[in-house]
Amino acid sequence: MQYDIRNPLLTAAATLRGSLEAARESNLDLQSSLARFGWSERWLWAPKGYIAYHTVVEFLNDVAARNGFSGFGFHVGRHQPPESYGPALQVLKLCATAREAVELAFRHHLLVSEVSLWTLAQDTHYATLERIERVQYPGDQRQLHELALTTVYALTRTIAGDHLPLREVHFVHGKPAHAKQMQGFFGCPVRFEQSANALIYPMQALDLPLPSADATILAAASSYLDTLSDVQALDDSLSHRIYVHIKQSLGTGDCNLEATAQRFGHSPRSLQRELRRRGYSFRDLVGKARLSAAEHYLKRTGIAASDLAGMLGYRNASGFSRAFKKHTGLAPDHWRRAHQSR
Repeated sequence: MQYDIRNPLLTAAATLRGSLEAARESNLDLQSSLARFGWSERWLWAPKGYIAYHTVVEFLNDVAARNGFSGFGFHVGRHQPPESYGPALQVLKLCATAREAVELAFRHHLLVSEVSLWTLAQDTHYATLERIERVQYPGDQRQLHELALTTVYALTRTIAGDHLPLREVHFVHGKPAHAKQMQGFFGCPVRFEQSANALIYPMQALDLPLPSADATILAAASSYLDTLSDVQALDDSLSHRIYVHIKQSLGTGDCNLEATAQRFGHSPRSLQRELRRRGYSFRDLVGKARLSAAEHYLKRTGIAASDLAGMLGYRNASGFSRAFKKHTGLAPDHWRRAHQSR
Protein backbone atom coordinates (compact mmCIF):
# COMPACT_ATOMS: atom_id res chain seq x y z
CA MET A 1 0.00 0.00 0.00
CA GLN A 2 1.30 3.44 -0.93
CA TYR A 3 1.39 6.07 1.82
CA ASP A 4 -1.15 8.84 1.09
CA ILE A 5 -0.39 12.25 2.63
CA ARG A 6 -4.01 13.29 1.95
CA ASN A 7 -5.19 10.43 4.17
CA PRO A 8 -2.18 9.93 6.46
CA LEU A 9 -1.54 7.13 8.88
CA LEU A 10 -1.08 8.23 12.46
CA THR A 11 1.68 7.42 14.89
CA ALA A 12 2.17 8.29 18.56
CA ALA A 13 3.58 11.77 19.06
CA ALA A 14 5.67 10.24 21.85
CA THR A 15 7.91 8.92 19.04
CA LEU A 16 9.58 12.34 19.21
CA ARG A 17 10.32 12.21 22.94
CA GLY A 18 14.03 12.70 23.42
CA SER A 19 14.28 15.35 20.66
CA LEU A 20 15.01 18.21 23.06
CA GLU A 21 17.62 16.21 24.96
CA ALA A 22 19.28 15.15 21.70
CA ALA A 23 19.34 18.76 20.46
CA ARG A 24 20.80 20.10 23.69
CA GLU A 25 23.45 17.41 23.87
CA SER A 26 24.66 18.22 20.34
CA ASN A 27 23.99 21.98 20.48
CA LEU A 28 21.38 21.92 17.71
CA ASP A 29 18.91 24.70 16.88
CA LEU A 30 15.33 23.44 16.83
CA GLN A 31 13.55 26.79 16.59
CA SER A 32 13.16 26.94 12.80
CA SER A 33 11.97 23.35 12.62
CA LEU A 34 9.52 23.86 15.49
CA ALA A 35 8.15 26.97 13.80
CA ARG A 36 7.68 25.10 10.52
CA PHE A 37 5.48 22.49 12.20
CA GLY A 38 3.76 24.86 14.63
CA TRP A 39 5.13 23.16 17.74
CA SER A 40 6.64 24.56 20.92
CA GLU A 41 9.52 23.29 23.03
CA ARG A 42 7.02 22.71 25.83
CA TRP A 43 4.98 20.37 23.62
CA LEU A 44 8.08 18.59 22.35
CA TRP A 45 9.24 17.93 25.90
CA ALA A 46 6.30 15.56 26.42
CA PRO A 47 4.41 15.21 23.12
CA LYS A 48 0.92 13.76 23.47
CA GLY A 49 -1.63 12.29 21.13
CA TYR A 50 -1.18 11.13 17.56
CA ILE A 51 0.29 12.89 14.56
CA ALA A 52 0.68 12.03 10.89
CA TYR A 53 3.55 9.64 10.24
CA HIS A 54 5.00 11.83 7.49
CA THR A 55 5.12 14.75 9.94
CA VAL A 56 7.42 12.77 12.23
CA VAL A 57 9.64 11.78 9.30
CA GLU A 58 9.78 15.33 7.94
CA PHE A 59 10.55 16.87 11.34
CA LEU A 60 13.50 14.53 11.92
CA ASN A 61 14.77 15.20 8.38
CA ASP A 62 14.27 18.95 8.75
CA VAL A 63 16.29 19.20 11.97
CA ALA A 64 19.06 17.03 10.51
CA ALA A 65 19.25 19.11 7.30
CA ARG A 66 19.09 22.55 8.94
CA ASN A 67 21.85 21.65 11.40
CA GLY A 68 23.98 19.55 9.07
CA PHE A 69 23.69 16.76 11.65
CA SER A 70 23.06 13.35 10.13
CA GLY A 71 22.70 11.58 13.48
CA PHE A 72 19.64 13.37 14.85
CA GLY A 73 17.29 10.37 14.65
CA PHE A 74 19.90 8.13 16.26
CA HIS A 75 20.40 10.55 19.16
CA VAL A 76 16.64 11.00 19.66
CA GLY A 77 16.40 7.22 20.00
CA ARG A 78 19.22 7.23 22.57
CA HIS A 79 17.24 9.69 24.69
CA GLN A 80 13.84 8.01 24.40
CA PRO A 81 12.62 7.31 27.95
CA PRO A 82 11.68 3.64 28.48
CA GLU A 83 8.59 4.64 30.47
CA SER A 84 6.99 5.52 27.12
CA TYR A 85 6.02 1.84 27.00
CA GLY A 86 4.16 2.06 30.31
CA PRO A 87 2.97 -1.20 31.93
CA ALA A 88 4.06 -3.22 28.89
CA LEU A 89 7.71 -2.62 29.77
CA GLN A 90 7.17 -3.84 33.32
CA VAL A 91 5.50 -6.99 32.02
CA LEU A 92 8.34 -7.79 29.61
CA LYS A 93 10.93 -7.41 32.38
CA LEU A 94 9.16 -10.15 34.33
CA CYS A 95 9.70 -12.80 31.66
CA ALA A 96 12.07 -15.70 32.32
CA THR A 97 14.03 -15.23 29.07
CA ALA A 98 14.39 -12.76 26.22
CA ARG A 99 12.61 -15.25 23.95
CA GLU A 100 9.57 -15.23 26.24
CA ALA A 101 9.63 -11.42 26.34
CA VAL A 102 9.70 -11.16 22.54
CA GLU A 103 6.90 -13.72 22.18
CA LEU A 104 4.78 -11.83 24.71
CA ALA A 105 5.43 -8.53 22.92
CA PHE A 106 4.21 -10.07 19.65
CA ARG A 107 1.23 -11.72 21.32
CA HIS A 108 -0.04 -8.41 22.66
CA HIS A 109 0.90 -6.40 19.55
CA LEU A 110 3.43 -4.24 21.40
CA LEU A 111 5.69 -4.04 18.34
CA VAL A 112 3.01 -3.20 15.78
CA SER A 113 1.73 0.14 14.49
CA GLU A 114 -0.25 1.35 11.50
CA VAL A 115 3.02 2.05 9.72
CA SER A 116 5.37 -0.77 10.69
CA LEU A 117 5.73 -4.07 12.46
CA TRP A 118 8.61 -6.15 13.81
CA THR A 119 9.19 -9.79 12.99
CA LEU A 120 11.52 -12.38 14.50
CA ALA A 121 13.30 -14.77 12.14
CA GLN A 122 15.44 -17.58 13.59
CA ASP A 123 17.97 -19.98 12.16
CA THR A 124 20.61 -22.23 13.68
CA HIS A 125 22.88 -19.43 14.84
CA TYR A 126 21.05 -16.10 14.80
CA ALA A 127 17.76 -14.44 15.70
CA THR A 128 16.89 -11.43 13.54
CA LEU A 129 14.46 -8.80 14.83
CA GLU A 130 13.46 -6.91 11.68
CA ARG A 131 11.43 -3.74 11.24
CA ILE A 132 9.12 -4.09 8.24
CA GLU A 133 7.28 -1.22 6.56
CA ARG A 134 3.55 -1.83 6.20
CA VAL A 135 3.21 0.97 3.64
CA GLN A 136 5.42 2.27 0.84
CA TYR A 137 6.63 5.69 1.94
CA PRO A 138 8.00 7.92 -0.84
CA GLY A 139 10.45 10.00 1.21
CA ASP A 140 13.79 9.55 2.97
CA GLN A 141 13.30 7.59 6.21
CA ARG A 142 16.87 7.08 7.36
CA GLN A 143 16.40 9.34 10.41
CA LEU A 144 13.25 7.43 11.40
CA HIS A 145 14.89 4.04 10.82
CA GLU A 146 17.82 4.94 13.06
CA LEU A 147 15.47 6.25 15.73
CA ALA A 148 13.34 3.08 15.59
CA LEU A 149 16.19 0.56 15.85
CA THR A 150 17.95 2.58 18.53
CA THR A 151 14.76 2.80 20.59
CA VAL A 152 14.01 -0.92 20.37
CA TYR A 153 17.61 -1.79 21.22
CA ALA A 154 17.46 0.52 24.25
CA LEU A 155 14.20 -1.20 25.23
CA THR A 156 15.87 -4.62 25.11
CA ARG A 157 18.69 -3.25 27.27
CA THR A 158 16.16 -2.04 29.82
CA ILE A 159 14.56 -5.48 29.88
CA ALA A 160 17.62 -7.72 29.69
CA GLY A 161 20.63 -5.57 30.58
CA ASP A 162 23.84 -7.20 29.32
CA HIS A 163 22.08 -10.58 29.01
CA LEU A 164 21.11 -9.95 25.36
CA PRO A 165 24.20 -8.84 23.40
CA LEU A 166 23.88 -7.87 19.76
CA ARG A 167 25.77 -9.64 16.99
CA GLU A 168 25.17 -7.04 14.27
CA VAL A 169 22.88 -4.14 13.33
CA HIS A 170 21.72 -3.66 9.73
CA PHE A 171 20.37 -0.56 7.97
CA VAL A 172 19.14 -0.26 4.41
CA HIS A 173 20.56 3.26 3.91
CA GLY A 174 24.14 4.24 3.21
CA LYS A 175 26.87 4.72 5.78
CA PRO A 176 26.47 8.05 7.65
CA ALA A 177 29.12 10.29 9.17
CA HIS A 178 28.24 9.12 12.70
CA ALA A 179 28.67 5.40 11.98
CA LYS A 180 31.43 5.05 14.60
CA GLN A 181 29.18 6.54 17.26
CA MET A 182 26.49 4.04 16.38
CA GLN A 183 28.92 1.14 16.60
CA GLY A 184 30.00 2.31 20.05
CA PHE A 185 26.38 2.57 21.21
CA PHE A 186 25.26 -0.82 19.87
CA GLY A 187 28.51 -2.52 20.91
CA CYS A 188 28.79 -4.51 17.67
CA PRO A 189 29.40 -4.06 13.94
CA VAL A 190 26.83 -1.79 12.25
CA ARG A 191 26.40 -2.51 8.55
CA PHE A 192 24.78 -0.28 5.96
CA GLU A 193 23.23 -0.77 2.51
CA GLN A 194 21.76 -4.04 3.74
CA SER A 195 18.51 -5.70 2.69
CA ALA A 196 16.66 -4.89 5.93
CA ASN A 197 16.62 -2.70 9.03
CA ALA A 198 17.30 -5.26 11.73
CA LEU A 199 18.84 -6.14 15.07
CA ILE A 200 20.67 -9.49 14.96
CA TYR A 201 21.30 -11.54 18.12
CA PRO A 202 23.11 -14.82 18.80
CA MET A 203 20.44 -17.50 19.01
CA GLN A 204 21.60 -18.82 22.38
CA ALA A 205 21.24 -15.36 23.96
CA LEU A 206 17.45 -15.56 23.63
CA ASP A 207 17.32 -18.33 26.21
CA LEU A 208 19.53 -16.76 28.87
CA PRO A 209 17.64 -15.95 32.11
CA LEU A 210 16.55 -12.35 32.67
CA PRO A 211 17.62 -10.75 35.97
CA SER A 212 14.18 -9.34 36.89
CA ALA A 213 12.11 -12.45 36.09
CA ASP A 214 9.11 -13.04 38.35
CA ALA A 215 6.75 -15.82 37.30
CA THR A 216 4.01 -14.88 39.79
CA ILE A 217 3.70 -11.24 38.76
CA LEU A 218 4.11 -12.19 35.10
CA ALA A 219 1.16 -14.58 35.32
CA ALA A 220 -0.98 -11.84 36.86
CA ALA A 221 0.15 -9.30 34.27
CA SER A 222 -0.47 -11.66 31.36
CA SER A 223 -3.94 -12.51 32.61
CA TYR A 224 -4.67 -8.80 32.97
CA LEU A 225 -3.59 -8.12 29.38
CA ASP A 226 -5.72 -11.05 28.21
CA THR A 227 -8.80 -9.59 29.90
CA LEU A 228 -8.40 -6.36 27.94
CA SER A 229 -8.89 -8.22 24.67
CA ASP A 230 -11.84 -10.13 26.08
CA VAL A 231 -13.75 -7.14 27.45
CA GLN A 232 -13.28 -5.15 24.23
CA ALA A 233 -15.25 -7.78 22.34
CA LEU A 234 -18.15 -7.70 24.83
CA ASP A 235 -19.20 -4.08 24.43
CA ASP A 236 -18.65 -1.73 21.50
CA SER A 237 -20.12 1.43 23.06
CA LEU A 238 -18.00 4.59 22.95
CA SER A 239 -17.62 4.84 26.73
CA HIS A 240 -16.54 1.21 26.98
CA ARG A 241 -14.05 1.49 24.12
CA ILE A 242 -12.55 4.56 25.78
CA TYR A 243 -12.36 2.70 29.09
CA VAL A 244 -10.51 -0.21 27.46
CA HIS A 245 -8.14 2.23 25.75
CA ILE A 246 -7.40 3.84 29.10
CA LYS A 247 -6.70 0.45 30.69
CA GLN A 248 -4.35 -0.42 27.84
CA SER A 249 -2.49 2.89 28.00
CA LEU A 250 -2.14 3.41 31.77
CA GLY A 251 1.30 4.79 32.54
CA THR A 252 1.98 5.99 28.97
CA GLY A 253 1.73 9.32 27.16
CA ASP A 254 -1.51 8.13 25.54
CA CYS A 255 -3.44 8.04 28.81
CA ASN A 256 -4.75 11.59 28.71
CA LEU A 257 -7.81 13.39 27.41
CA GLU A 258 -6.10 14.96 24.37
CA ALA A 259 -4.59 11.73 23.05
CA THR A 260 -7.74 9.72 23.71
CA ALA A 261 -9.98 12.28 22.02
CA GLN A 262 -7.75 12.29 18.95
CA ARG A 263 -7.71 8.50 18.82
CA PHE A 264 -11.52 8.38 18.77
CA GLY A 265 -12.00 11.25 16.31
CA HIS A 266 -13.15 13.92 18.78
CA SER A 267 -11.89 17.16 20.19
CA PRO A 268 -11.26 17.01 23.96
CA ARG A 269 -14.36 19.11 24.59
CA SER A 270 -16.66 17.00 22.41
CA LEU A 271 -15.35 13.77 23.95
CA GLN A 272 -16.07 15.07 27.44
CA ARG A 273 -19.54 16.07 26.25
CA GLU A 274 -20.17 12.57 24.83
CA LEU A 275 -19.02 10.97 28.06
CA ARG A 276 -21.20 13.28 30.19
CA ARG A 277 -24.23 12.25 28.10
CA ARG A 278 -23.47 8.69 29.24
CA GLY A 279 -22.96 9.65 32.87
CA TYR A 280 -19.15 9.59 32.91
CA SER A 281 -16.16 11.90 32.85
CA PHE A 282 -12.70 11.10 31.52
CA ARG A 283 -11.26 11.48 35.01
CA ASP A 284 -13.82 8.99 36.34
CA LEU A 285 -12.81 6.39 33.75
CA VAL A 286 -9.10 6.83 34.49
CA GLY A 287 -9.77 6.39 38.21
CA LYS A 288 -11.89 3.31 37.55
CA ALA A 289 -9.23 1.77 35.29
CA ARG A 290 -6.47 2.42 37.82
CA LEU A 291 -8.50 0.91 40.63
CA SER A 292 -9.36 -2.18 38.59
CA ALA A 293 -5.72 -2.77 37.65
CA ALA A 294 -4.48 -2.10 41.18
CA GLU A 295 -6.90 -4.60 42.71
CA HIS A 296 -5.96 -7.19 40.08
CA TYR A 297 -2.23 -7.00 40.93
CA LEU A 298 -2.59 -6.56 44.68
CA LYS A 299 -4.83 -9.61 44.97
CA ARG A 300 -2.57 -11.89 42.92
CA THR A 301 0.99 -10.71 43.60
CA GLY A 302 3.37 -9.20 46.10
CA ILE A 303 4.33 -6.34 43.78
CA ALA A 304 5.67 -3.29 45.63
CA ALA A 305 3.41 -0.25 45.79
CA SER A 306 6.12 1.90 44.20
CA ASP A 307 6.34 -0.39 41.15
CA LEU A 308 2.57 -0.61 40.85
CA ALA A 309 2.27 3.18 41.10
CA GLY A 310 4.56 3.59 38.08
CA MET A 311 2.64 1.02 36.06
CA LEU A 312 -0.61 2.87 36.72
CA GLY A 313 0.74 6.31 35.84
CA TYR A 314 1.07 7.83 39.31
CA ARG A 315 4.02 10.12 40.03
CA ASN A 316 4.90 8.28 43.22
CA ALA A 317 3.74 5.61 45.64
CA SER A 318 2.19 8.09 48.08
CA GLY A 319 -0.09 9.50 45.36
CA PHE A 320 -1.19 5.98 44.46
CA SER A 321 -1.79 5.07 48.12
CA ARG A 322 -3.92 8.17 48.74
CA ALA A 323 -6.06 7.56 45.65
CA PHE A 324 -6.48 3.86 46.42
CA LYS A 325 -7.48 4.50 50.04
CA LYS A 326 -9.97 7.15 48.93
CA HIS A 327 -11.79 4.56 46.79
CA THR A 328 -11.49 1.50 49.02
CA GLY A 329 -11.06 2.85 52.55
CA LEU A 330 -7.82 0.85 52.93
CA ALA A 331 -4.17 1.45 52.12
CA PRO A 332 -2.90 -0.85 49.33
CA ASP A 333 -0.95 -3.18 51.64
CA HIS A 334 -3.90 -3.50 54.04
CA TRP A 335 -6.28 -4.19 51.14
CA ARG A 336 -3.88 -6.86 49.83
CA ARG A 337 -3.71 -8.67 53.18
CA ALA A 338 -7.49 -8.58 53.50
CA HIS A 339 -8.13 -10.01 50.02
CA GLN A 340 -5.23 -12.40 49.45
CA SER A 341 -6.32 -14.45 52.47
CA ARG A 342 -9.74 -15.11 50.93
